[in-house]
Amino acid sequence: MLERDGEYFLWEIDGPEASHAEVPDGLVELLRYDMPRLQGESVAEEREAALRFERVDLNEGAETPRHTHRGSGLRVLIDGSLEADIDGHRRDLHPGDAWLEKGPGEAVIGRAASGCRTAFVRLLVLPVIAEGEDSFVLLEDDDAPRPRPAAYERFHEERVVL
Repeated sequence: MLERDGEYFLWEIDGPEASHAEVPDGLVELLRYDMPRLQGESVAEEREAALRFERVDLNEGAETPRHTHRGSGLRVLIDGSLEADIDGHRRDLHPGDAWLEKGPGEAVIGRAASGCRTAFVRLLVLPVIAEGEDSFVLLEDDDAPRPRPAAYERFHEERVVL
């Protein structure tokens, strides 16, 4: 149950025929994002998604290469601090901060703080063809041999119908 005057991050996934949900009284909409149709090999696969919940631990002072993901996802920083450059917009994030990465085509660079551990959890909505696979996609070939500066722990993944 949502409480009045609480702080919430609402993330709604709508199809093209759906109407937007109303924001409950007492809450403020922080962001609305209409997720594009997922890539699938068939119409049925385009209506399905793989929901994945995982933790990402960045190495101290690490900078990720310019990248994107195969689907969109909500992230919440749980340790350290992170400078996120998302399509040229810089955000300084601290524990408890949430952000949305839209996925394919949106360029992301993350810079972890030095001297402390930096970690976040994320819920990804991926096309079913990415089920069980890495969602990370490098955007520049020059970065291909560079190792990714993070460790991942997958907690849950399941196929759902949107």
